Amino acid sequence: MDKVRTVRFAPYRKGMGPTFTLHLYDINATDSAGRYGVGFEFKMGRTVLFSALTAEVCAYGHHSVDGDDAVKNVMGWITLKPGDTDSEFFANYTPEQLEFAAAHAETLDMEVMCRFGEL
Repeated sequence: MDKVRTVRFAPYRKGMGPTFTLHLYDINATDSAGRYGVGFEFKMGRTVLFSALTAEVCAYGHHSVDGDDAVKNVMGWITLKPGDTDSEFFANYTPEQLEFAAAHAETLDMEVMCRFGEL
């Protein structure tokens, strides 16, 4: 497993909110449709909020695991908040993850769209 990209997000003015870091990993695996799996670790400040090192999150189509589309795909999952999808999606969220979703997901989603375009 190799780290292939790091992206830092600072959606708030300096001193007005947390910063975020996304690390992408090439996990050298594919899903049943042959799409490349993308591993990731997402931090708010120094706290790891989300990580996955399985082929469940994939780079779509012909996109690389270190490209902008892989970043948008991973961040699309991370920035979901209650009301965006079925409540079962959040069943295993920790209190910290739920707090992140409520307080920062929408702002961070806008930052991703401004920087990388829509998914």
